[in-house]
Amino acid sequence: MSLERYRNFANVKQEAVLHALCLQYPEIKRLRWRQAVLEAMQPLAEPEEDDPGEFMEFVMGLNLVPDGYAIHLDERELLFFEVEVHSPMSGKKLQSYGKFAIDLAGLGIGFGVLSVNKHGHINEVDLMPHYASWLAEVSA
Repeated sequence: MSLERYRNFANVKQEAVLHALCLQYPEIKRLRWRQAVLEAMQPLAEPEEDDPGEFMEFVMGLNLVPDGYAIHLDERELLFFEVEVHSPMSGKKLQSYGKFAIDLAGLGIGFGVLSVNKHGHINEVDLMPHYASWLAEVSA
């Protein structure tokens, strides 16, 4: 049996997976996540008495760009999609996402990261171990 016909899986491109994902789930957007999140979710953020601009600070402070994102206002939730075709997310990226999740949770907004592989399988990333790792690093 020849394996040649199966080698095309190695040529799957991240862009193709992301395009298929967006076709299947039209609520997933790709561009200008900060602007969209600030416009849609700023009124939902429960401001601290000391700092009502905390939400904007968290959003603008995250120096990462997801492959896609979805805003679910009814659930007070923001989801990021990361397509991992040829390389997994770095530990630093996961730590940043973990900290972002905790920051937003403090304002009453849920945050999650969904990893998508080359076959289109979607898995939720548990961010708490990565937050704990970040916390251990900054506490050392």
